[in-house]
Amino acid sequence: MLFYVGFMLFMAITFYMAMKRIMRRDNYINSLIKAFLEEGTLSKKELLDKMYDYGCQDFRLKRIIEKYNATRQDYEELDSAISSGLYLKDVMNRQGEDFYYMHTLIEVTAPDPETLEQRATEVEKLCVSVDMIARRCDYKNEQAFLSALPILALDADIERKSRRNALTSGVAAAFPFASYELSDHNGIFLGLNLYNRSPVFLDPYDDYKYTNGNWWIGGSTGAGKTVTLQCLGGRLRQQGK
Repeated sequence: MLFYVGFMLFMAITFYMAMKRIMRRDNYINSLIKAFLEEGTLSKKELLDKMYDYGCQDFRLKRIIEKYNATRQDYEELDSAISSGLYLKDVMNRQGEDFYYMHTLIEVTAPDPETLEQRATEVEKLCVSVDMIARRCDYKNEQAFLSALPILALDADIERKSRRNALTSGVAAAFPFASYELSDHNGIFLGLNLYNRSPVFLDPYDDYKYTNGNWWIGGSTGAGKTVTLQCLGGRLRQQGK
């Protein structure tokens, strides 16, 4: 009986100490958040510093930090990840965008190893200047080369390491099939684009696309201004315009 009473007393004391520690931790964190959000007396950096320092002092949180070798930088990256997640959630809910995983592979070629190393270093510096993290595919060169080919065979390990979150607007900006072409639906054929060899069709009477469309043809003597006008007139007449 005495052992049972002692055991129950020990459990009660342990529970009381644990609840006291939890309440003290919650009150401290809530006071920091209140000072940051409502009172404005703490900056974001000061808030993170105080919360990380408290985690290093609390014996249970300290044990978790030591178990996973967490550092101050990891804490900042976690905060950045949470902020990014909240942004993605807000845009998806308010603007109706969809969520995607995006992978960017950069292929660097050179005629010799020295030039290759120089070019790869320049690419890495360029990525750092625009806040991009570029990692080399060391010991996976063959898999990286095959993943960069247009055969839809992305290596699983490279796919996992290069995965980044993206929304509809970000994916649309990276869509590879872009062409500086002029192709009106009911336009007349003028020729081929000098840069990408795409056919050029122009309809100056398309009120939806052009507001009060006009022609202006310029060029030096013998460049073909008169022939172009004759071509336009003849083909417009063929269309009954």
